[in-house]
Amino acid sequence: MAEKQQYYRIGDLSKAFSLSKNTLRYYELRGVLSPAHEDSSGYRYYDDEQLHRIGSLKKLQNMGLSVDQSKSFLSEVAPRQVVTNTFLNLHKSLLTPVNYFCV
Repeated sequence: MAEKQQYYRIGDLSKAFSLSKNTLRYYELRGVLSPAHEDSSGYRYYDDEQLHRIGSLKKLQNMGLSVDQSKSFLSEVAPRQVVTNTFLNLHKSLLTPVNYFCV
């Protein structure tokens, strides 16, 4: 039996990610985020895929990427493992090597 899809409203995402509803709507306007479903009343519903996308978007922005750069990155990279490896490589590239000498 197939598992029932769970949907979240914009307020749920706002609380879960500590983002304003306006920020989430801005992501929609910029084409970075889109609801999985919108009902006839105009309510937007998001699923797990969008949850992961918002998490990835926040990580990219914390690393200094703009919304447009994040959008480009996320549109080119689909598998989560590739995203995770890319995050690790980006973090490593931002680190300054330090040599410690034992006396």
